[in-house]
Amino acid sequence: MVCDPAACRRGPHLGLTRTADCTAETRKYVRGRVVHAADSDETLQKVAGWLGDCMKHHAFCHMGISGRRFDDNPQTTILPDRVIHVGSASVVPHLLETNGKRDRYVAMSYCWEPPAEPGKHPFRLIRGNKADLEQRLLLHELPLTLQHAIDFTRRLGMSYIWIDRLCIVQDDEDDWSTHANQMCFIYERASLTITALAASTRDEGLYLPRQERASVRVRCATRGRDLGGVMHIAPRLDRRAAFSRELSSSRWDTRGWTFQERLLSRRIVYFGRHQLFWECQERTYTQDDITDGSDWLLSGRDSPKHRLFADLRVEPWVRTLSRVLPRLATRNPSCWKGIVKDYTDRQLTESTDKNEALAGVVEALKLRLHLPKYAHGIFLAHAAPGLLWFSKGSCLRRPDVVRGERATPHP
Repeated sequence: MVCDPAACRRGPHLGLTRTADCTAETRKYVRGRVVHAADSDETLQKVAGWLGDCMKHHAFCHMGISGRRFDDNPQTTILPDRVIHVGSASVVPHLLETNGKRDRYVAMSYCWEPPAEPGKHPFRLIRGNKADLEQRLLLHELPLTLQHAIDFTRRLGMSYIWIDRLCIVQDDEDDWSTHANQMCFIYERASLTITALAASTRDEGLYLPRQERASVRVRCATRGRDLGGVMHIAPRLDRRAAFSRELSSSRWDTRGWTFQERLLSRRIVYFGRHQLFWECQERTYTQDDITDGSDWLLSGRDSPKHRLFADLRVEPWVRTLSRVLPRLATRNPSCWKGIVKDYTDRQLTESTDKNEALAGVVEALKLRLHLPKYAHGIFLAHAAPGLLWFSKGSCLRRPDVVRGERATPHP
């Protein structure tokens, strides 16, 4: 993407056009980057660079919201009970019972596609096909989103990915319940979470076509002093609006299960419709590299993790949180109220998943806030204010089925 010098002279508000060539001098000031295809080598290298830099330099990103620390060392990271072994190009992807095996892994956050026919389940791990999947995973049977996630994990140099529908026996109630209560450990321990932010159907996948976007840096100088540059970006394409717009139009951000997956993940790469976004606990990046150094995802209203713990932003991110979070638990129970409010705005396919879909966050806060006793959405140390409620809008009748009636109290 290059700039038409004549258009620049008319002013950036008139827009940018592309030309066949551009002088070397003009290129110094052009910041209109091509957003490469999501499956390109350039995109892969960018994500690998973000991940490597974070693991090496971001001290805070080695701590989960539970307060536990993770070193992302392949020799010490315990894999979940089951993972998909993607290996190298010579390895046939298959389901692996890990039995305590150690290595880094990727987790997946996405929306299940609706069944093609009423009563017909999408392809998933069940007792009847477990032995077959341990031998070979037929990729063509999976939605494109999962095929792309397996491909990207392999190309990233990671050998294992955890995907709920392929790593939890879906028709085994005991296995499902056990793993639902392990979400805190699964997502916090993962070195990276791949999020299908834009995919809304099984045929869209992660590798969506990209649209080029233009911006230009205008040099600011006096006769005796170079003042640097000013960025001019096409209207409504600034970095905050780009992510907010993708998030607000995403089915992923409306689902109940994905809420805790975002909160618990230490590093996330979002596959959006127009570009990729990176969010870890110290930095945020966009694929087009339009950045001014501010952590817009972390400090903005878009991030439930950092909005709900807004009090922590008065201290540098690299400091330990051990002195702050216990104090918040006593002083400010609205921390949990905010989580419940955001979560209950979301949708669940199965209403009886209400407690299970938040169990990972509950476990993390039990550990971090030292509040062991919890039942039905209330930490018992704050039972009195937790039982207060009011209706928002009309409340004409009691629902026929209470959401979460299958759930049992946590110990």
